[in-house]
Amino acid sequence: MEISKKQVIQLLEVFRQQSYDELLVIAATSASKLLPVFQRVTGSTQEGMTCLILFIGTSLASDGKLSELEAKFVSDLLGVSENQINTLVESMKENTTYVDVVDKIFDACMYELADELLKFCCCILAIDKDLDEKEVRFVKKLLDYE
Repeated sequence: MEISKKQVIQLLEVFRQQSYDELLVIAATSASKLLPVFQRVTGSTQEGMTCLILFIGTSLASDGKLSELEAKFVSDLLGVSENQINTLVESMKENTTYVDVVDKIFDACMYELADELLKFCCCILAIDKDLDEKEVRFVKKLLDYE
């Protein structure tokens, strides 16, 4: 399915209009649905969490920069320090392989978890209210599947 850049921007705009607290609730709800599936698929609680963190890190690194608000949001969401979030993003932003891995996870879960993965990703990208061209391309890549 091919999705237009305009459709991606419209989708992200819906999330951009939400407050910090609303985005936190949406992301936490999505994470609570995603994590058990990731754990079941990987056969491990730790590996399931790694999948979730990979998705978060790749989403945050998609535009090549991490705002203080993005770091705070993920820190509040996961209960980890903002320094840990900074380290995660730094390790991921230079490696485009992660985007391909996340895209494969998204495609593999397309029917079971696509809505939750998409909501989760959009919350992370929309939190700083700044939609970057690279973020739009990242979401478009996730949504373009056959």
